[in-house]
Amino acid sequence: MRLRHLVLTVLLACLGATWIGASSAQAAPLRVPSVDAYLGGVDLNGYCRSIGYEGAKKVGNGFADWRCHIGSTEVGLSVVSACQWQFNPLVVAGYPVTAATNGGSAGEWKCHAAAGQTEFYKGMNLAGFCQSIGYNGAKHLGDNVTGWVCYRNDGAQIRLDLHAACTWQHADKVGAGWTVVAVWEGYGDSFKINCRGVHA
Repeated sequence: MRLRHLVLTVLLACLGATWIGASSAQAAPLRVPSVDAYLGGVDLNGYCRSIGYEGAKKVGNGFADWRCHIGSTEVGLSVVSACQWQFNPLVVAGYPVTAATNGGSAGEWKCHAAAGQTEFYKGMNLAGFCQSIGYNGAKHLGDNVTGWVCYRNDGAQIRLDLHAACTWQHADKVGAGWTVVAVWEGYGDSFKINCRGVHA
């Protein structure tokens, strides 16, 4: 009788250990493979202005030959920092933002982010966004991708926040946990600005 009781106790202990092991393994979070969210062109002029300089200039043909300048004063320019400034909504949301060379010239820097998922949304409704914040429409003043403003018929205007426009246009994605930002391929692509979403 005692032997049967001992065998039963050992069996129950083994089953309990197996169940605990299985439960612990199932509770482990799934690992989502990290994908490259290609963000495209970087606004080097805007970044340099944001830190108190007139703009960016290329001083050679190498990838590292970019400088922020004011008059004759120049300082080195970190393209990674420029990408992180430009895509601050992604940085704030916790996505690593980096820069990489793409091609053979100093002008071929592009921004990237690491995410679990990424989606591309073609086209932007800039006029609709401006109307949603109380303006009459959107117009381009000629300063490349950064030259968009929202305007009112009384002459008032404000700089158009392209990231905010993407967030407004894709509010359903934002509600589902995506971070949506404005992207373009080249600094001169003023009429080819699109949106990209990233998700953990």
